[in-house]
Amino acid sequence: MAKWYAKQTTYWDEQPTTVDGVLGGYGNTSELELKASKRFLETHMKSALASGDELRAFDVGSGIGRITKDLLLGYFPKVDLLDQSPKQIEEARAYVPEADNFYCSGFQDFKFEHRYHCIWLQWFLMYLTDADLTRMLVKCRENLEPSGMILIKENVCDTENDLEEYHVDASDNSVIRSVARFKEICIDAGLDIVAEEIQPEWPKDLYPVCMLALRPQGQIGKP
Repeated sequence: MAKWYAKQTTYWDEQPTTVDGVLGGYGNTSELELKASKRFLETHMKSALASGDELRAFDVGSGIGRITKDLLLGYFPKVDLLDQSPKQIEEARAYVPEADNFYCSGFQDFKFEHRYHCIWLQWFLMYLTDADLTRMLVKCRENLEPSGMILIKENVCDTENDLEEYHVDASDNSVIRSVARFKEICIDAGLDIVAEEIQPEWPKDLYPVCMLALRPQGQIGKP
């Protein structure tokens, strides 16, 4: 399994440490993608954002810190970043120096040091095995503040209910799952799906991007 994950680190260490690089050459989609993310965050985290608490967010699979810089720091005074690529996380220190902590680790090996109001998981869950993804979503659930939420944005291979459909890219050992499979894994991790959307206005030649808002089971409807 270490060899499986090592290939991903090697792949991202070889990519440019730019917005275009972390978006696979589609840097022109960043503004469109962030617009939907901002609306999704504001819609589903109203109570936490209005709480007056000292809010902390976690940008997992951060790359150079694009999401931290252009989204999360607009809402959360404290933001931590995690990426498994030493090259990407080192650039993040320069790109978004106002962030709090910079962790270099594969998510599957990470041990939480803080609790969070928002755990943002975007475009890296495709690199985790089903077992590691389920286990780490449990860890996320356990390290949420009471008003916290887990927000996911990830490529999916369909928008239908085919649990078995998936696509594998041998260049970086990524696995594109179906929406139904993602939802099943979230439920297995003890999470309720508060909201589900597909990124609007997305280029047709790219995989659809699914957005999920998650809370621990039994908390839907609570402030």
